[in-house]
Amino acid sequence: MRWIAISLLLINAALAAGYLYLAPPAPQPEASGGALPTLEFGNLRSDRGDGLVDVPTLTTLNGSGDSSAPQCAFVGSFGDSDRAVAAQRRLAALEIEAAVTAVEVPDEPLWWVHLPPADTAAEAERRLRQLNDQQVESFLVSQGEFQHAISLGYFRSRNNAVTLRDRLQDDDVDARVREIQRYRDSYWLVVQPDGAGLLGERSLASIRDSQPDIELREASCDWLQNT
Repeated sequence: MRWIAISLLLINAALAAGYLYLAPPAPQPEASGGALPTLEFGNLRSDRGDGLVDVPTLTTLNGSGDSSAPQCAFVGSFGDSDRAVAAQRRLAALEIEAAVTAVEVPDEPLWWVHLPPADTAAEAERRLRQLNDQQVESFLVSQGEFQHAISLGYFRSRNNAVTLRDRLQDDDVDARVREIQRYRDSYWLVVQPDGAGLLGERSLASIRDSQPDIELREASCDWLQNT
């Protein structure tokens, strides 16, 4: 019996040693210092220190974009809704369903010639009367960020605005020029993934007759929301 007990003890010891040899090593705790992990989104990779991730570039339907995720097709852009609706009807005649979507985009700026806001309404009115006496067309800004400023005109051309500013400054008028950013609606036709493959140069030929610079793009269906 004694030899049987010793034999069982040796067998258990051998099994325990084999388990420890085959078991995977315990995970090591992460170091507190060193580089931060790189952020990855599919095929995109960002090692930028500013925390920003590069935006994927739009590709044409014949391009080499990632086809693993459903992609919508975008036809545009159109300067007004009437042209977009007309193009939508042409695609509908080819049994291609498209939705008209508007997106706000920057427009050409205006250049504002003005006097900076006065400290009080009385001071602003005094400046306005002085300009009227000089036969300078001007208007008082009564509210908003530039309350008590005096508007001397808006120009599409920066050169024209600067010319007026310089002429007024020659007459000791403290005129300034400020760029005013404007926005407008741009229109796109959006074709869902199940119909995107039907689009091509032949289906867009009738649209390009009236708008030769029309583009055909393929991207994530929420592309316009992120524009």
